[in-house]
This record gives sequence, C-alpha cells and structure tokens, in this order.
Amino acid sequence: MAMFSNWIRDAREHWKEHLPKMYSEYERNGVLQQKLEEAAEQTFDEVYDLERSGISPDEAWQMVRERYLFLPEEKSYSLAKYTKTKAQNAPFFMPINNAVNCY
Repeated sequence: MAMFSNWIRDAREHWKEHLPKMYSEYERNGVLQQKLEEAAEQTFDEVYDLERSGISPDEAWQMVRERYLFLPEEKSYSLAKYTKTKAQNAPFFMPINNAVNCY
C-alpha cells in the first residue's frame, strides 16, 4: 500500500471533512483503513485500464478520482431546512395592479 499512500492520505482528509458520517461509521466499525485501501486500488485499476486504452494519465486520473477517492460531499438533511412556515405555505397572490405587462 506504500504505492498508494498519498492517495490514501488525501482521501482520508477528504472523507473526514466532506463525508463525516461515512468516515465516522467506517472508523467506528474498524474498517476505515480497509475502505481507503480499496478505494485507492479501484482508482488505480481504472486509471490503468483507461491508460491502456489510450487515454492520457492525467485525463484518466480526472475521470476516475471522484468515483472512489474524492466522493461528493454528504448532504446534510435538517428538518428545519424542510419545514415551511405558515407564510411559506400560503398561496402566492399578486395584485393585478402590480402585475408586469409581458407583451
């Protein structure tokens, strides 16, 4: 795994900052290092395959890195975010005298 040490280090930092729930769960279950190594191996395998098919190393890296190492940020779901106030639930009415002529 020394070959992937930079990728693993960078992915660990990314996961901790942008995927805190997943990171904590993996850490709690004792599989964080294993998951990081698997992500690095999968990234390497796909980059290698793409390079063998004629894609440049940089292009291959750009195409693959977000599939395993730099996953999209977790979305935070807050009930407060999805709870509307009475004013937000009220139907929208615009007085006719304030309407804009669209012609």
